[in-house]
Amino acid sequence: MKNYLALVLLCTLTILSCKKEASIQFTKFTADFSNTFGNQDLQINQSYIYGDGNIKFETLHYFLSDIALVKEDGSIVKLSEVERLDFTPTGTDQSPIHFQLVRDSIPVGKYTALRFGFGVKPSLNALSPAQFKVEDPLGKNADYWQSWRSYIFSTMEGRQRPTHT
Repeated sequence: MKNYLALVLLCTLTILSCKKEASIQFTKFTADFSNTFGNQDLQINQSYIYGDGNIKFETLHYFLSDIALVKEDGSIVKLSEVERLDFTPTGTDQSPIHFQLVRDSIPVGKYTALRFGFGVKPSLNALSPAQFKVEDPLGKNADYWQSWRSYIFSTMEGRQRPTHT
């Protein structure tokens, strides 16, 4: 009986000493990145009036680093260390290209800002594509300039043609 009473007391103390963990709720987060020329959505292979002529963009991609949400209290929720945003259309679709960064498990809360750096941060820029998997944003040799031992942070290619009057 003495052992039984000690066991019941021990179980009761154990149950009472357990703290209920606060349950954290998560939500889906989507950031939609797009580009504009003047006040228009930028479309690859579409002519835009530029100075005394037209300009047509053929390629556009760039890197963003340390993408994070800033909470109301100033704390940070990291979304990605580095992303390569490619706005070059594939196939025949020439509609405005948007890049979506989607995360399925972001803590519910009040956020005041989306923070990111343009380009590749120094610690990653010191590495080379051979140190990453091919499907990684930094795994493509075409985005790396071997002579400089540096990533090419942004690529924008196009053609300008004078307007004939």
